[in-house]
Formats: sequence, structure tokens, C-alpha cells
Amino acid sequence: MSDKDKKQVLQGERADPRRGLAVGILAGGRSRRMGMDKAFLELGGEALLVRACRRLAGVGEVLLVAGGAKERVLPTLPDFVRRVDDAVVAEGPMAGLLALLEGLPIGVDRLFLCACDLPFLGAGLVRSLDARLGDADCLIPRVAGRLQVLAGLYRVGLLGRVRGLMEAGERSLLELVRGCDARVLGEDEMAGLDASGLGFFNLNCVEDWREAQRVFAAGGLD
Repeated sequence: MSDKDKKQVLQGERADPRRGLAVGILAGGRSRRMGMDKAFLELGGEALLVRACRRLAGVGEVLLVAGGAKERVLPTLPDFVRRVDDAVVAEGPMAGLLALLEGLPIGVDRLFLCACDLPFLGAGLVRSLDARLGDADCLIPRVAGRLQVLAGLYRVGLLGRVRGLMEAGERSLLELVRGCDARVLGEDEMAGLDASGLGFFNLNCVEDWREAQRVFAAGGLD
């Protein structure tokens, strides 16, 4: 990507946003297994959270970051990104999803939810997933035998259920998915959508970070 193209992306000047779609990035986690704040980890001199914002800029009509507690410090975000904070802190991704759904503007009817530690997730893959949502309440890819609830699409209509689960003390996104009309994309279909096989590679520990640096250094994934 040229410097000019990168500047345009950071300014949110990407064409063809998918109508009615928002992208929400979770950045409020404690990063216990990593031992350091993943939002600030760098790849190619760029913080992971900023990288995620850049790579997903312009996919939808709006891009939001769920930053966790209001006082939590994050890397400096591009101007086109809007931050929302969890009403109930330290309650995991369900609280982040709630904050994102509550913060969506009128006219947006679905949210692509992802964590900030997916360094190779790109706009094309998100668009392909959105095109397959259909009439389902949510769309969840299955990769390496696991449901990727932190890289899926959720309808705004699930807001009431998310609130109810939070009030009941439930914090598992899997429980949310089990209780709604979910479309699961199987591994064969996902293999056709994610040509690199790295779209859902996430950084849980220092070894994962080192592997991401190795892949990045090998080239081909900006």
C-alpha cells in the first residue's frame, strides 16, 4: 500500500461502504495471557488497534471502538473512529457488544464485531461475511473447529437479548448465539473466503505475537 493510499484509509476515505453495516472493535480486554495490553502491541511500527481501524476503515457506514472503562487509555485513534465505553466494566466482550449496539446510529441494522488482536483480518473478508448474513440474527464463522464469536455479525435486534443476558449475569457470547437464529459458516466455506488462512489468526500469547511478526516480515500482508 502506498503512503497516499494509507493516508486515505486512515482518513476513512474508502469507497463502497456496505449500507446498514457498522464495524465494532473490542479493545477493553485485560490481556492476561499476553501479559501486556494487546491494543498497544505493534506490528510494523503500528499499534494493533490502529492497524485494525485502518484495515477495516470504510467497510461499513461507521466504525466504533469499545474501549472498556471510560478512564482506560488507548492508542491515538484515527479521526473517523468513534469510541464507546462499557456501562459495566470488566465484564468481558458481552459488555463491549452491548456498548457497541447501544452506540450505533439510526439506520444501522447490523454490526460486525471483532477483537483488536486479529492482525490479518481484512476488509474483503468482512464484506464477504456480511454478504452471507441473509435473514439470520447473527453469522458466526467456524474456524479450526471453533465458533469465532469475536469475529461475527450481529443484528441490532439482538440488543434486548444482550441486555437481558447481562442483567442475568451471563457473559458468554456463545450463550447469545445459542439462543438466536444463528447462521454458522462451515470450515469448507470459510476456506474459500479466507485465502491466506490468516484472517482469524489472533494473538493470545507472546508466541502468537512473534508468529505474527514473522508472517508480517515475510511480506504480502500490510
